[in-house]
Amino acid sequence: MFQALCQFCAAIAILVMIVQPSAFALSSYQSGFNHGISDGRDGCKHPDGCHWYIIQPGKGFAFHSKEFDMGYVDGFCSVGPKASSDADQATFDCLKGPDSASWVSDK
Repeated sequence: MFQALCQFCAAIAILVMIVQPSAFALSSYQSGFNHGISDGRDGCKHPDGCHWYIIQPGKGFAFHSKEFDMGYVDGFCSVGPKASSDADQATFDCLKGPDSASWVSDK
């Protein structure tokens, strides 16, 4: 009886974990970090250039918090530690760190 009850409770716990959406949202920093990693992995060898999130209209550093921008640079630089960007929407230098994040244009 006790073993059957434990199996039932375990099944309910697993079901709740699967069905219930996560109660934890990503922080601004973590969201930026994830986008930075993704963009850092883009080799920019597409016929139309880089497919970075951060250079899409309305997605540049000017449209995000300082925490997002710092997370983005940290994520991007974790993939390419000597990389940099001179895009108007997102300018940074990995050798100078996340404090180098700035923008020229808020396109």
